[in-house]
Amino acid sequence: MTQSKSKNERQIEAGGVIYREGDPGDAVFVIQEGEVEILRETDGKAVRLAVLSRGSIFGEMGVLRDKPRSTTVRALQETKMIVLSKPDFLNAFGGEKDSLALRLLRMLCGRLMEADEHLLERQNPVTGTAIKKVGKILLLPDSHMIETQIGSRGIEITDLPYVIGCHTIADHRTNLAPAELLIRSPGNFQVSGKHVIIEDHNGFLVARDLGSHLGTLVNGVRVAYFEQEDEASLNFGDNGVQLGSIDSPFRFRMIVERARR
Repeated sequence: MTQSKSKNERQIEAGGVIYREGDPGDAVFVIQEGEVEILRETDGKAVRLAVLSRGSIFGEMGVLRDKPRSTTVRALQETKMIVLSKPDFLNAFGGEKDSLALRLLRMLCGRLMEADEHLLERQNPVTGTAIKKVGKILLLPDSHMIETQIGSRGIEITDLPYVIGCHTIADHRTNLAPAELLIRSPGNFQVSGKHVIIEDHNGFLVARDLGSHLGTLVNGVRVAYFEQEDEASLNFGDNGVQLGSIDSPFRFRMIVERARR
């Protein structure tokens, strides 16, 4: 990592690791130029969870939660960043005219607002996720991998809760049951044995990650034990559910229809 003129600015070459999973959460980073990838290691392989570019902030969760890093971050190209140590980051909010502090505060507030909106969507019947208003739920394939296992017409989910996962040992069968789908995933680390559950949570339809190692993407939002939320609302219409990383082939479309009056 190369130091620039400002002590708070750092530049790292493509392929350079900014921090690794398990490192102490001792700094926060703001990307000025370039791009980084967020990785999580499983079975000795680094799996990409997300890509961040100019203006993005990362590393704040480890600082705010005072816990070790839950992911690895690596530069995809030459990247210039502002780096704030944990004390500087926490002290930054005391400066009344500090533009950097204001910028960070706005970004954090934006994330909190998104989280609040997510919670409101789960709790507000207007969003269409109230169980009593849900009719048919269809689980359709969104990749060739899944289509070969459940067919192009997919599965109608008739019982809740409904668990999706994979066989814990190599198996050439796909197990279909009223309350469970176990897909074939021999030698693949993307899917856990019990990965995600579709369930009624306080009267609303949600998808909840069951502590899988890489988490679940629900409508583009990652839910996992290492994220802020481990569940997400499922809305009327077309929902995307992807098990594992953003590159995972285990992708579904979940169609939630309204109950007929």
